[in-house]
Amino acid sequence: MALRHLLPALVTVALFVPRSDVSFAATAPDLTGRIIIDGISSEFTEGEGLFGLNEGVPEEDTNDSVWGPFNDLNQIKMTWDAESLYVACDGFIWDNNMILLIDPTGADPDDEGLPRMTDLNAWRRNFTFSEDFSPDMFLATWDGNSAPQFWTVDPSQPDQIVQAQAGTFIGVASFLQNTPGRSMEAAIPWNMIFGGQSSRITDVNSGVDTWEIPEEMDHLRLAAVITAGPDGTGGPDSAPDNLTGHQTDSAVLVTIDNYVIVPLDENDDGIVDFDIEPRDRVDFKLRPPFQGIRFEVASIEFDRKIASPEESRPMSFRTRLSPELGPDDDVRTIALTAHVYDGSGNLVRTLYTEDRRLASDPNNPDLDQWDGRDANGRMVKGGIYVLSVISGELPGQSQSTAAFGVVR
Repeated sequence: MALRHLLPALVTVALFVPRSDVSFAATAPDLTGRIIIDGISSEFTEGEGLFGLNEGVPEEDTNDSVWGPFNDLNQIKMTWDAESLYVACDGFIWDNNMILLIDPTGADPDDEGLPRMTDLNAWRRNFTFSEDFSPDMFLATWDGNSAPQFWTVDPSQPDQIVQAQAGTFIGVASFLQNTPGRSMEAAIPWNMIFGGQSSRITDVNSGVDTWEIPEEMDHLRLAAVITAGPDGTGGPDSAPDNLTGHQTDSAVLVTIDNYVIVPLDENDDGIVDFDIEPRDRVDFKLRPPFQGIRFEVASIEFDRKIASPEESRPMSFRTRLSPELGPDDDVRTIALTAHVYDGSGNLVRTLYTEDRRLASDPNNPDLDQWDGRDANGRMVKGGIYVLSVISGELPGQSQSTAAFGVVR
């Protein structure tokens, strides 16, 4: 593929060359004459920026990072031709990192990508993902690094990712602390995006030689994050806005639960669509901007405060969150964990772990009960016990406890 690719040593020179605006923004069979992978994304046009305006307000604010404007994602850009997907992430990452997460999927995803980044063999970060967003690959760089890395999930091993070999894709990043106009850009061959499951095909109508879209990969879901430098850290900003927001403490686990949705083949001919502006077909799980909400477990309320195992009468309870949401909010979720301890503080039973529920109704009567038996199914002694309900993971978790009784 004949892409003009400036070597990292020449990137600094290219950064200060002014460019005229390009008005033509449609996908096409060959974009190698327009898209230049050099870490400056000005050749991408407005129709290739995935974030626009929502009722006059930017869908991705340039100053919504909890670490300030110099660690902030500003825009994700995308277009494509017959050979490659072209992407760019604009913003600032002063002494930090940027990651673009990519999830090729169908309209109703059910794939086996990454559920989290907390246990990876490389790029281990304090991010977890909602059940409907499972990235299969990501592009990543750090401040001052000119050569982004591309990593894909190893489907045969959980929490294992594999780095793409040099020369299999083209990528350049130009971030330099607070210097404006910098970006992470890449041209990624379609067969890499499609996980090696694609084959060459010639469009009978146009004669274009391209790659066939595998079954259930006709949409791309994307999100980008900024992370701190060390392993095991989270970050201050994601794009699009996530539902639970970010904390200034990079050790707090962050859930990426919102994403951009870009259909690739709306005319159902088995190949990517040409002569379209990607921005025209962008959708979101929840369209930004909005305020992320971090919920706390405010209290535990017992429907029945006594467990009677011999009478098969369980203790049952309800969890109340703060802030409380109205019943119409069917997007925001929360993961809850419930434990039962004896009066000496010993763990007796874990009722559930990270059970994800709607934040507007965080209760499940089938699970929110205890039958008075330990983890081995034995009836416990009578006495006072303690129920603990936890949201999130340490640090940054929210917990509420309440005592109840067991009668024998």
